[in-house]
Amino acid sequence: MIKEYLIKYFIPFSVLLISFFFTRLLIVIAKKKNILDIPNKRSSHSIPTPRGGGLALLLLFYLIGFIFDYGELQRSLIWIGFLLVGLMGLYDDRYELSSKIRLFFQLLIVTLVLFFSFEVTSLDFLGYQLKVKYIIIAFSVFYVVWILNLYNFMDGIDGIASIQAVTLLVGILTLSPKLIYYHNYYLFLFIFVILGFLMLNWQPARIFMGDVGSASLGFLFGVWAVYSKELFEINFTEFNLLLTFFILDSTITLFRRIISGKKATVAHKSHFYQRAVQSGLQHQTVTIIAGLLSLNSIIGVFFYRNNSIILGVTWVVIPILLFFTYVENRKPFRENV
Repeated sequence: MIKEYLIKYFIPFSVLLISFFFTRLLIVIAKKKNILDIPNKRSSHSIPTPRGGGLALLLLFYLIGFIFDYGELQRSLIWIGFLLVGLMGLYDDRYELSSKIRLFFQLLIVTLVLFFSFEVTSLDFLGYQLKVKYIIIAFSVFYVVWILNLYNFMDGIDGIASIQAVTLLVGILTLSPKLIYYHNYYLFLFIFVILGFLMLNWQPARIFMGDVGSASLGFLFGVWAVYSKELFEINFTEFNLLLTFFILDSTITLFRRIISGKKATVAHKSHFYQRAVQSGLQHQTVTIIAGLLSLNSIIGVFFYRNNSIILGVTWVVIPILLFFTYVENRKPFRENV
């Protein structure tokens, strides 16, 4: 009885409080050290705001994950890679790395982690199985680096990266056949880590996640997607359906910039979620919409898994594209970069 009470209530609540107060401490430190995100023409905020709050997520995720996976070399390597990517992001938040140096170390870390962790024998693409070993390896490295940077790109308004993380974790726990209080209990605790941070990252945000948080989460979710069958008994396509909002926004925006001749590596605010804010919607409104669309993706995965691939993908993608179309039609958009 006492053990059940601790697992269900005391430990999650304690994790939430630790995350909250750790994040508050980081606000104080960031202000003293002048680690601030100064608004510019590409920002979606208007006042200088502390950044680097993702350090709370990085350390608590790492601590919980490493404790639960202690002694399991393959899983532990994922957490080591997670920590390295996060520390690089922390350095970038403070001193700013060049995009080339950052990309080089991202590729190095991702390649080493994927090479020495689980061996992936196949990846599901809309029901088709990719089984060619070297193609899987090359694709997986590219994919994880893309998701890593994609998540960083999408951390541009109050709360949105945190909400996507929460909905993804809820999706994994809902779809995975493993018991929540056994194999996946640490995922349950991660939700409370994020909620503790989100209390201070919600509009108006008192601290931003920064690269230390968004890059490390992107790395973790990318690696989880590649190993989703081994870790959660969720296939690669199903995992990506849970991330569809972020994937579509970033991918469509990237191609639009390339087609229009703009540099893909230059900071900008032409993502759909940013344009939604520019059109007059509040940060919290856009974040809630993104969260609801991501929760809807869980239903889409059930359809994908049990009824029809076409129905499942359509259920997920169409509402997101309708929101993008709505944003496009709200107000003419002119980009500065």
